[in-house]
Amino acid sequence: MPLASSIWRLCAALLLVAACGGCPTSTAPSVPATTPGSAAAPLSLVVVGDAPLGEAIARAWQSETEENLDVKNVSLEDLAKASRLPADVVVFPSGQVGQLVERELIRPLDAEGLAKAGFNRPDVFDQVRLREMVWGNQTVAVPLGSPRLLVVYRRDVFEELSLAPPQTWKEYQSIADRLAEGGKEDRAVIEPLADGWAGQMLLARAAAYLTHRDQVSPLFDYQTLAPLITSPPIVRALEELVAAHKGQSAARRLTPADAWAEIHSGQAAMAITWPVPAPENTPAPAGPLSFGMLPGGSDVYNVSRSRWDRREDGDETHVPVFPIAGR
Repeated sequence: MPLASSIWRLCAALLLVAACGGCPTSTAPSVPATTPGSAAAPLSLVVVGDAPLGEAIARAWQSETEENLDVKNVSLEDLAKASRLPADVVVFPSGQVGQLVERELIRPLDAEGLAKAGFNRPDVFDQVRLREMVWGNQTVAVPLGSPRLLVVYRRDVFEELSLAPPQTWKEYQSIADRLAEGGKEDRAVIEPLADGWAGQMLLARAAAYLTHRDQVSPLFDYQTLAPLITSPPIVRALEELVAAHKGQSAARRLTPADAWAEIHSGQAAMAITWPVPAPENTPAPAGPLSFGMLPGGSDVYNVSRSRWDRREDGDETHVPVFPIAGR
C-alpha cells in the first residue's frame, strides 16, 4: 500500500478514536525511533503528551488493518527540544502547530488527501478549517477534536433559585454572588486556574471586551507589536476573575478535567470547563447538569478613542475562543 494512502487511512482511524474516546491527558518518555515509511517497518506515529491516546490509536489501527503501528509517546518537554520527529504522522496539542511548522518538524498535507470524500473537508467547523488546521496559506493538520470552554451548571439549583444561564460576565458574577449567599455546594463557582490554564481563562474572559468592530488587533499594538496586556479590557477581566473567586482558597488550582470532576460530583453549582470522559464505574452526576455558551459582554473597549462603548443592537455579545486543548 502506498505510504500516502496508509497515512490517510491512519488519519481516518485517528478520527474514529477521537470520536469514541476523547483525548485523556498523560505523558510518557520518548522511545527509540525506527525509520519511517520503510518497507520493513510499520507505519510510525508520534503522540505528544497523551500516552493513553497512542495506545487507543494502535488498537484501532490493528483492528482496522490487521497491521501493527509503531507508536512513540513523547512529552511536551521532549517536543520542545526535538530537532526532528521520526514518524509518518504526529498527533499533537493544537496550540503547538505554529512551533512545529516554524521548526520544520511537520510539513503541509497533500491536496489529494484533503480532497478525499472520506475526510469531507467542507464539513469541518469553519473556525477550525480556516484557522486551526492552517499555517499561513497551507493546511498542515487535521482536527481530532477541539473542546471549547463552556458554562456548566446544576440545573436543579438554578431552577430552585430562579436563575437563567449567564449571557454576559456581569450576569455570571451576579449568579456567583447569589450562589455564594445561598451556600450552594462547597464552592459557588469553579474555573480552571491551574498553571497553564489561568492565562487562558483570563483571555477567554477578556475576549468580548477586546473585540471592538474598529479594532484591528486586540492583543497587540499593530504598529509597534507592543502587548496590550495592561489595557482596560484585560484589567477589567482580571478584576472580575478575582471577584468571582473572592474568599476561596488558593491552595488548589484546577485544570478543566478537575473542574469537571468537581461539578460532576456536586462540589460546585457552576463551573467553566468541558465534559471529560469518565473512568469506568464513575458515579452518576450529583444533580442534572446543563451547558451554556461562555459569557460575553455588552461593553467593548474602543482603543482608538480610549473609551468603553456599548455594542449596537443586533451585535453578537459572545466571542468564540480558539481551542486550547484539542489534538
